[in-house]
Amino acid sequence: MALRAKARKLIALPASDRRLLLRAAIVLAGCRLAVWLLPLPLLSRWLPVITLPPRHATAGINDEKLAWAIAATGPSLGATCLPQAMAACWFLARSGMQPILRIGVRKSGEGAVSAHAWVEHAGRVLIGGRPDLVSYAPLLSVGPGSGTITRFSAANS
Repeated sequence: MALRAKARKLIALPASDRRLLLRAAIVLAGCRLAVWLLPLPLLSRWLPVITLPPRHATAGINDEKLAWAIAATGPSLGATCLPQAMAACWFLARSGMQPILRIGVRKSGEGAVSAHAWVEHAGRVLIGGRPDLVSYAPLLSVGPGSGTITRFSAANS
């Protein structure tokens, strides 16, 4: 889509949606930077923090609207599944909700290993849903909103 058409579409949105897109872009950029800069052991220790609710929850956010904002801003920022999942957890936790961030891995037919991150909320996948999600073996689970972290091993599978 041409830049001018995107600008027209953005301007046509309600002010609340434009603010949510801006907030999503800022949080996504921070999460993307964290994934890029922090070594994995440090990042995995930091993940439970983003699911902790604040002392005073902010006004609730519509989880569907949040998923839309992250899906709309993520690709333009080069945000992969993990920063998108981290940003969603941050927003949901601050709204008093209890998200679960999951990371799974799978092996392709050629032997290559791939990983994927997604967020579950209210019993459904909110961010990172895909048709082949069941093919990912759970590796890490953070939440639900309590800051707990569970690492899965072959014994858990």
